Amino acid sequence: MSTGVSAGLTEPLPRWLRRGLRASVFELRDLGRSKAFPALLSLGVPGGPRLVWSIPTAPTDTALRAELVAALLLRARAVTGTPVCWLTRSGHPSWHELDALWLPAARMAYDEAGVPLIWVSVTRCAWWDPRSDLDRHWKRPRVR
Repeated sequence: MSTGVSAGLTEPLPRWLRRGLRASVFELRDLGRSKAFPALLSLGVPGGPRLVWSIPTAPTDTALRAELVAALLLRARAVTGTPVCWLTRSGHPSWHELDALWLPAARMAYDEAGVPLIWVSVTRCAWWDPRSDLDRHWKRPRVR
């Protein structure tokens, strides 16, 4: 059985993905200076149409998180084809507790659907793929 899971992002990124991920960083930066904001799980096209789930507290069960991702995936596929899954969160573009909770759930949901997983964590100054360690940082993100 094919897992549907890739080893993560590799260069060169498709233009739509590179621009969309940059737009996602800028959207987060535009929320203001407050360091506190809810973590969001998004499925869709970065910088474009997507479904968003606010994560005030993560369900403690991996299977429940996987069911949440699967439900979002089912709806997002109807709109975007193969949706990207990204976690918008505070902190640094490095391994984080929320990555450890949601990445396995996303893998389970995408595997079950037979869809290749593109997973990225987005912070105020960067995006990061924890599987390949590919990232992009901006000291002061500015709209071009």
